[in-house]
Amino acid sequence: MYLAHFRADLPAEHTIQQHSQQTANLCRQFAIPELADMMYVMGLLHDVGKYQPSFQKKVRGAHRMVEHAACGAKAAQERYQSVVGLLLQYCICGHHTGIPDGGYETDTEEMASLQGRIQRKTEDFSEYKKEIIIPQLDEAGISAFLLRDCGDNWDLFVDKFAFFTRYCFSCLVDADGLDTSRFYGKDMLETLPADFAVCLERVHGAQTVFTYQTKEEIYWKRLQKQVSAQKGEKADLYILNLPTGKAKTLYAMEFALERAIGKRKSVSFTLCLTIARWMKRRNA
Repeated sequence: MYLAHFRADLPAEHTIQQHSQQTANLCRQFAIPELADMMYVMGLLHDVGKYQPSFQKKVRGAHRMVEHAACGAKAAQERYQSVVGLLLQYCICGHHTGIPDGGYETDTEEMASLQGRIQRKTEDFSEYKKEIIIPQLDEAGISAFLLRDCGDNWDLFVDKFAFFTRYCFSCLVDADGLDTSRFYGKDMLETLPADFAVCLERVHGAQTVFTYQTKEEIYWKRLQKQVSAQKGEKADLYILNLPTGKAKTLYAMEFALERAIGKRKSVSFTLCLTIARWMKRRNA
């Protein structure tokens, strides 16, 4: 039995096959439709390095460091030669340590770049092919989606590829963490208690420190009104693009909280953390 996680005080084992399938299902659930199939494959491949004999000894108690994320990146590189394979490699290779720098083909195995880590020697992990069925991917279709609207602008495509790499990485890390936490008897999807009305009142209180007398403060007030005026608009994405020091955090929190209260919508976990940290600093 190939284990992904194990703890002696728990009644059941968490096999790699179970963990990979459950993570893949969550990845697909989190992803936008255009990337759902790719994210499913990413979830299946992310832990294939745990099929290495040394990792199986580690998971059962041996004290050793075992490189397993690079194995999934190698599997993706072997299977997919397009830009889809590269995106898979970045996310899988970094799912524990963060998205690595790309590096160069001349990088050596001691380097932390993607190219360096793929060069690292690993044990045979091909047993995954007997337990995990990797479906075919429409690489051409996914590549066309990534290239859409970029035309011949290479810089625009690089920016878009970087954005979707971060997006897919987030889906994978969340899915991996959620499935692992459930095995250990924890549920990371528990509702966070919050009183948005109180939070909004605190945000408004923080804005009272501005006198709006100087030219810069008057400019801030104008920006705040522009942001607030959009709270009733329907959109999937809102962008607040301001230089550092122009109260973006306050305006973004105010905007999100007003929409959450007015539309009875949820607020992202990331924003909740931002609000919590901000309020903690104010109360310190």
